[in-house]
Amino acid sequence: MINELGDESVFPILEKHIEDKSYGIRILVEKGMGNIGIKKAVPVLIKRYTKLKKIMIFKSQDDSNYYLELTELMNINKALAMIGGNIAEKHIVEEMTRKTFKTEVKEFDELMSTTQMSFINFAAPKYYKVYKSIWETQKTVKTKAWALLLLKIMEVANNCKDSIACYAAYFDEEKSLVKEEGLKTLAKELGGQNILEVLPILRREKAAYSLGNFNTDEAKKILLEKVLFDKNPRVRIAGTHSLKKILTKSDIFALEKVIKKAKNKSYLKKSMSLYYKLLNNLKNK
Repeated sequence: MINELGDESVFPILEKHIEDKSYGIRILVEKGMGNIGIKKAVPVLIKRYTKLKKIMIFKSQDDSNYYLELTELMNINKALAMIGGNIAEKHIVEEMTRKTFKTEVKEFDELMSTTQMSFINFAAPKYYKVYKSIWETQKTVKTKAWALLLLKIMEVANNCKDSIACYAAYFDEEKSLVKEEGLKTLAKELGGQNILEVLPILRREKAAYSLGNFNTDEAKKILLEKVLFDKNPRVRIAGTHSLKKILTKSDIFALEKVIKKAKNKSYLKKSMSLYYKLLNNLKNK
């Protein structure tokens, strides 16, 4: 409830439980700090991350807490990416570009790839070069293909920069991506994924997160009238995250109108709770 209804004033409550004995509590605390966007939480999250990572160096996959703690590391990086700011961004960039971190029995490939994927949704256009560097320095076919996918998503931010109209275009009728350079090879190397279907979704998701950086009526309209009605749930979740950042109490009527329309769409049934939560947050601002 604190995570759903709280603002930065709940930080002391959440901070008290950042090292709770319960894994479930820690995960919710970290998510709450990220979802609310608590700036004061950045050094606390980084401290927890550093401590946990040092502990995991000496653990093996057979340890009962291994994957729980690995998930917590991913969770912290995602929270930091959502909060943003120079310190959080510096930490994320260092983590996703460092040499692979090794434990006794395996490499943290999953941690690195999740960090890269989490940050990509929130990263500004200036980080396009970072993703290009990641792609250029990968050695194996699989990791290079994964890095190319991330680079292709980051092209959304790099190409659009401060153009709302450019981001909005991603929610118009999708154009064929077959002729795009490297996509056929990328699809083959990633194996089993139809990149021609996946990439447009991930690009719309990136565009939806990016629109949350524009506190304008035009951005709000695109998010309310197009993004919240997107066919893919990932895109709709990104839209609610962005709207939470920029809507004010004066937008309550517009959101209520959208919710009324959304009720009649069967494919939006599972998203209605998100939209009502967004409305309640707005009324409580």
